Amino acid sequence: MSVKTALVTGATGFIGNYLVRELRRQGWPVFCLVRQPLQTQDSGIESLVADLASPETLDRVRPYFDRINVVFHLAACLPTHQPPADESIYFKVNTLATVQLLRMAVDAGISSFVYASGVGVIGKPEILPISENHPVKASHAYFISKLCAELYCEMVRCTEKVRVSSLRITSPYGAGMPFGSVITKFVSQALQSGNMLWFGSGDRRQNFVHARDVIQACLLAADTPNPGVYNVAGDGSVSMRNLAELILQLTPGSQSLIKASGKSDSQDDYYWDIDQSSCQKGLGYRPGVPFREGLREYIASIQAGAPALKWWKPNYENSASGRYPR
Repeated sequence: MSVKTALVTGATGFIGNYLVRELRRQGWPVFCLVRQPLQTQDSGIESLVADLASPETLDRVRPYFDRINVVFHLAACLPTHQPPADESIYFKVNTLATVQLLRMAVDAGISSFVYASGVGVIGKPEILPISENHPVKASHAYFISKLCAELYCEMVRCTEKVRVSSLRITSPYGAGMPFGSVITKFVSQALQSGNMLWFGSGDRRQNFVHARDVIQACLLAADTPNPGVYNVAGDGSVSMRNLAELILQLTPGSQSLIKASGKSDSQDDYYWDIDQSSCQKGLGYRPGVPFREGLREYIASIQAGAPALKWWKPNYENSASGRYPR
């Protein structure tokens, strides 16, 4: 891929961190859209200050769009922060800001726009394996707001001369991932020899995709002649019970026991088995990090005392704790 200039939203988040590191490794100049200026010694990184919760502030960065070739839009208001966001915030940050960013990209003649969506926009998996044509029945304001932005991206892709791709990412993981996911909980329990408890039957299946594979998909989408909506997943799905067993295998010396919690799982019959044929054909994407090896790497990062991957020091709260995660 030729070197271009990128704009990255969500640059201080988990995936954004990986993306900016890789772009800089390849020599790309990078503009990071952030709420507060970044503290970094890298002259190839420049902060553009705006707040997606106030889309009108995006106008102040419009003049920079003439210098940008590719927009990687990873920022979002997530449903994981506390206290929970008012539902209107999801639409302001995730939908309206996406519309404005994409319209600015079109006006500036930017060649590619990569939007980070999520496979959760479909709601409950009903047809397996899950393809991009799966019916969508989003049941939370967050996923509805992401779906609305994805639909707008598709409209622009079909009507404007901009390569717009929406990546329906499954569950990203890797060193530096924020705490709170089932992987981080099971790993923490295993390393402390605490009991590892699954909910419901333990048969719910999740697909985990390594952050480096997400970055691979982003870069392929930025350069593809076949833009569109694509599932981006890992090398297979795993049940919660099998996940606990695998993590225990990778933590020798742990005295943890794997048990049923006795509590129900509201998604006990959710099976995230992903059809990746479209992404393989359209983008040339194939996950490159085997799940077992990715888990081993993550566990090693925790054992080394490096739970957070940072290549700069923000002068404000990071995306795992900020009010509007990016």
